[in-house]
Amino acid sequence: MRMQPELLVMLGLPGDATDAEVETAYLGVTQVWRQRRLGATSPAAKGEAEEQERRLAEAYGIWTGRERMPDLGLPSARGIIQGKGPEIRPEADRAMSKSLFAAVRIAQGTFLMGSPPDDKGAWDDEAQHEVTLTTPIEMMTTPVTQAHWLRIFRANPSSFKGHLGRPVDTVSWYDAVAFANALSIADGLPPAYFLSEEIGTLVGGDYRCSAQLAAESPYLTCGWRLPTEAEWEYACRAGSTTARYNGSDSGQLDEIAWFQGNSAKTTHPVGGKVPNAWGLHDMLGNVWEWCWDWYDDYPGTVTDPVGPASGSLRVARGGSWNIDASNTRAAPRNRYGPGTRGNLVGFRLVRSRP
Repeated sequence: MRMQPELLVMLGLPGDATDAEVETAYLGVTQVWRQRRLGATSPAAKGEAEEQERRLAEAYGIWTGRERMPDLGLPSARGIIQGKGPEIRPEADRAMSKSLFAAVRIAQGTFLMGSPPDDKGAWDDEAQHEVTLTTPIEMMTTPVTQAHWLRIFRANPSSFKGHLGRPVDTVSWYDAVAFANALSIADGLPPAYFLSEEIGTLVGGDYRCSAQLAAESPYLTCGWRLPTEAEWEYACRAGSTTARYNGSDSGQLDEIAWFQGNSAKTTHPVGGKVPNAWGLHDMLGNVWEWCWDWYDDYPGTVTDPVGPASGSLRVARGGSWNIDASNTRAAPRNRYGPGTRGNLVGFRLVRSRP
């Protein structure tokens, strides 16, 4: 007799449940445990809720997500669902991704976001304003590389190949949130996003989805996610107040960034330039980095901003290999449609660590 998949047992569903029934039940039960976690009045109750969220996310990943993962010499989770293969070892899957990424912890704080009024190189949408971030995060020290991408998904979408240490490029905002969820599942973390209305394939490069946060705001999620625009600039500046984290002189840009003046019209392996004061590489240049926010004017002095509730363009920050020195600064804001895939754009991920 075939063993009932763990997710169906946890959700109280029969073995012949449809995918739609599984997804509906999963979202409902996850919401219940999330509310218990947020309303917990004791460490024990919070810990129990977090563990249930983790187990649900892990089981849901086995049910829906592993068919997109390459063969890493680990048991096939999809094969187990179909009654094939040995028992999966979740700790092995989690170790797989945890060994891939270096990340640094960044404390909460207040900073001036944008450019000062007397900065002649600033664009109109860079109005300087005070931002307070109340949740510590972990941020990857480099953009996601092509090697990282291939360990999670089957095909390399990048335009610039030849070295797997280059940042993955030609990935849409949709691709980035799907990768974030897959990495969370591999790490045994509750995914930061509920993805629905999925069409296309990541391998085929035509993937689209509807992405909703698994909590009231990005700052309250547990899994890997795109940084908010404010988190990105706060991390990029790393306590600095100048145009770039190594000063305002564009003549010093070569030591920290790959940009139009030194890139030879291509991306380069990450980590080859001097990091900022918090140990983050390639925050400027190489590839633009997707952020969570829809693009709009800044709101003024604000705490824990998340951007507007809707829009047509998602924010990307940091400049790229094709941007001139004057615009390779901490403050410039770019924006693309979330389905855009181009060789200028990649991403890095964060996770909240309260």
